[in-house]
Amino acid sequence: MPAAAEPAQEVKFTPLGQDDEPTTVSPAADAKSKAEDDEPVTVGKPPLRLVKPEDKGSGSAVVGGLTLRIGNAQDIGKRPQQQDAFAITPLEEELVVRDHGVMAVVCDGMGGAKSGNIASTLAVEVFVEEIRRSWLPGMESDRIDQMLRSAVKLANFTVYDQAAQFEEFDGMGTTLVAVLVRRDRATVVNVGDSRAYGISRTGIRQISKDHSLVQMMVDRGDIPAEAAKTYPGKNYITRAVGTEPVLICDIFHVSVSKGDFLLLCSDGLSNLMDDQEILFEVAHGVNKHHCCKRLLNIAKSRGAPDNVTSVLIQV
Repeated sequence: MPAAAEPAQEVKFTPLGQDDEPTTVSPAADAKSKAEDDEPVTVGKPPLRLVKPEDKGSGSAVVGGLTLRIGNAQDIGKRPQQQDAFAITPLEEELVVRDHGVMAVVCDGMGGAKSGNIASTLAVEVFVEEIRRSWLPGMESDRIDQMLRSAVKLANFTVYDQAAQFEEFDGMGTTLVAVLVRRDRATVVNVGDSRAYGISRTGIRQISKDHSLVQMMVDRGDIPAEAAKTYPGKNYITRAVGTEPVLICDIFHVSVSKGDFLLLCSDGLSNLMDDQEILFEVAHGVNKHHCCKRLLNIAKSRGAPDNVTSVLIQV
């Protein structure tokens, strides 16, 4: 009997402390960040009808009367290959949409140099195309949940099938985190340890929940939450797209207001920055592109052993 889908969870923001401190970046790294502002930001593969950048990786769309400002940044880090993939796409051809939606997705591939990039790119491609095929203006929340689960299921089947057919792809898989924003609601779907954060005037909240060994240990009370970032085996994940024939994803609902932010990122960023640092950079960013570049350069200044990808949406 197939495993039952877990119910969607409602996420509310909780305030954090008032002792936020600015993140320190070396003068050389900061100067490099400013110099790179004149360079285009890599938009993730594959090229799927993305929100067109208005200026160096930033774009905007009107959804249900709310203007969404969008930025993104990506870097290979010290990896020999870029195995992250992402896409940002409206669910209709027009960028100005009243009852339609905008979606962003980030995938972090695994399976070695031969196939991690294949898994992430394939998952993004299949997931986005299935959402665009299934999307109807005016969809109710429960139908959106069902649509997202179906898209994850199809992405999982596609990656798993390719891995089963071709020896060079054996063992490949990918994380997946995506957000669909419509009017004053955001729906997040998650598999693995790529993350979705919500940032508002009251603070920052991790919306998604990591499917990882250390998160399981935290949930059981085996280790404190603050030890999770440095615990041995922290990169072992317990769910991934394409590694098993049946996959359960988590879905979260978030209410958003004008001025709120939604951040998607791979663990190449979240492993190197804590929540308060992310909050400070987002709250003080000049624009969405500059903010994503700052986050990326902070990760690089700390060694960036992994690929780093971030997508930031401001309502």
